[in-house]
Amino acid sequence: MLILLSILSCILLYSSNVFGEQELSSITDNECNFETSSWTPWFNTQDPKTTINGNDIEDISSIRKSYPEAVRCETVSNIEYSVFEKSNKNPSFYQTLINNNGVFCMGSSTSPCPDYSVRFCCPLEQEYISQQCGKTFRQPHLNSPLRIVNGFEAIPHSLPWAVSLQYKGVHDCGGVIIDQWHILTAAHCLDYSNDLENYYARIGAHNRLSSGQLIPIAELIIHPTYNETRSTDDIGIIKLASPITFSQDVQPICLVDNVSRKIFFFLFGNKNLFIHFVIDC
Repeated sequence: MLILLSILSCILLYSSNVFGEQELSSITDNECNFETSSWTPWFNTQDPKTTINGNDIEDISSIRKSYPEAVRCETVSNIEYSVFEKSNKNPSFYQTLINNNGVFCMGSSTSPCPDYSVRFCCPLEQEYISQQCGKTFRQPHLNSPLRIVNGFEAIPHSLPWAVSLQYKGVHDCGGVIIDQWHILTAAHCLDYSNDLENYYARIGAHNRLSSGQLIPIAELIIHPTYNETRSTDDIGIIKLASPITFSQDVQPICLVDNVSRKIFFFLFGNKNLFIHFVIDC
């Protein structure tokens, strides 16, 4: 390790005429493709004021071994870095190399490096994508006072549990994904038991007419005490004919069991198994 640091120091030294407060970076932007990747938390593994040689090495290979959050970073597409604290010495003499492997600063005991923090843009794990109920990877417009009536267009795929229920190719009702096989909606939307071949769920769509994936429906389950005239217990569950594949654009909503919220009861299947759940809005 000492040999490697010495070699790196020489490279940095000869790449510049003056060894002092220089940053040599191959990073051109702070972009991270959220379709396939995400940023790790910020890491700050060394304090140059406490190291013998005043260096600050934030190396992804070492971070990956020590922090579970970075295990997925076998490859790094980009990094961001910031200075947590800078030496009080003026002037300071150090030189920093920044690339996708991390931040490598060479200083000295009398003139230590700044204290760098770094985070990495790394590929998403499939398990991470598929098990995030209520997780949105794109921030919707949360600060607007508008909601449903006279509302506004959300950021595409910022509400990935939203479903368009369509009869003969026309949007009929909305729903939310609750797991790979089921969608929660209103009972009054489920009038098509005798014509399921023309009733579909459009999953992962932003444009309800053309985007996302159409999944056929296998079964419609209506709350046993639903009253159409009084609109009471207007709850229904759709069982899909094929499972949903979760991604950043398609996520289930979270269901919570909390007595302080309204609980919905269903008679589910032929086993007389009661399940209860509520949408956490």
